[in-house]
Amino acid sequence: MINNQNKWLAPGAIILGSLLLLTGLIWAVNAFSFNLATVDIQKIEEQSDLSKKINEEVQAKGKDLSAKFQKAKNDQEKQAINLEFERYKAEKQKEFTSKVRTAIEKVAKQKGYKAVASDQIYLYCAYNITEDVIRELNKQ
Repeated sequence: MINNQNKWLAPGAIILGSLLLLTGLIWAVNAFSFNLATVDIQKIEEQSDLSKKINEEVQAKGKDLSAKFQKAKNDQEKQAINLEFERYKAEKQKEFTSKVRTAIEKVAKQKGYKAVASDQIYLYCAYNITEDVIRELNKQ
């Protein structure tokens, strides 16, 4: 006589095994269709027109604030000028990062990549879209 507690053991094992097999198949299909590209952010910072423009703006602001700094009467005014410059630099860095991220996303979608990582993370990746991202940024 079959114990009532064990009568579901075989069908349950079959169902569980089928689910595991199906999950493995879905993962395998997605793994082979997953396209990854890399991008060299440092190269973008060095070569893009956007980076050059933002650096020029930061330098101009620095020169302007430097003149103010020289005329400051006390440490409190100097500290306020330094804080203004630091905020300006942070704002420009945020602007640069946002535009680079948008350009990377646009290029990745055009080329069919599902993910883009820094090239410093991977020792090798067949697809590097840095030059395409620089071209996209230079269009702006």
